[in-house]
Amino acid sequence: MGFAMSAFRRGIRFGIFAGVCSVLVVFAAPARADDAAQMARLWAALRMEDSLSIMHREGRDHALNSAKELTGQAANDGWRGIVERIYDPEPLRTLVYKAMQEALVGRDMSEMIAYYESAEGARVITLEISAREAYLSPGVEEAARAAWNWGAKDGTRADLIRQFVNDGDLVERNVAGALNSNVAFLTAFSEATPKEFAVLDERAILAEVMGEEAQIRLDTTEWLFGYLSLAYAPLSDAELQRLVDLSASPAGRALNVALFDGFHPMYQQIARGLGLAAGQAQSQQEL
Repeated sequence: MGFAMSAFRRGIRFGIFAGVCSVLVVFAAPARADDAAQMARLWAALRMEDSLSIMHREGRDHALNSAKELTGQAANDGWRGIVERIYDPEPLRTLVYKAMQEALVGRDMSEMIAYYESAEGARVITLEISAREAYLSPGVEEAARAAWNWGAKDGTRADLIRQFVNDGDLVERNVAGALNSNVAFLTAFSEATPKEFAVLDERAILAEVMGEEAQIRLDTTEWLFGYLSLAYAPLSDAELQRLVDLSASPAGRALNVALFDGFHPMYQQIARGLGLAAGQAQSQQEL
């Protein structure tokens, strides 16, 4: 199990969601026609297809680059095929869309739709997506983190970004998501490993994951503040204040619930898929 554990300790990044959020709520009632129409407009206004495309590239590239740590050997055609199946965009899109729609049943999102369909809201989304895409280029994330730590974290704009993060409890909820994904990964890895090779039971998995909490929290904090300061740099203080206020409104919190609820099953499925594949690959080598 050494290779996968090495990758785990180095950081299996299943994704950080940078939007604002609130508590996790699931509505079981079926979607009405107006709920479906509302969801379609929100999905388009938030440019969710573009965000999912970037997250797909992030995750796929990380899984391929971590092949040695995950499987014990460099990425080959077999591993590439497995990774492509795990990150198949259409099933993942369906997962996110369905979970997000369920979370929005009965919620009035007219205020959020009006904002994100406006020129200002559309610009915010464009800036977020552009910054996320820029993070895929070597050195950009490191530079954004450094810029925040060495100056950007001071002043009025920095205070607004902190308020944005704190109001949405972004660090805590992203950390919780990362811990849950790591548990799913290691649990699946253990399930795919023959008993004579398995070294972690449920208690050991939880202990191992929680042992990484401090590092995950640090990484998540630096990622979020670096990303948000980069994304929102072109906004005026007034525009940023409006975004912060909107995110803390009842409608903003309801949308945040839906967004986090939407991405949760996607990351769980990806984590479990990678864990099973890594466990099977290492078991074959050990046999």
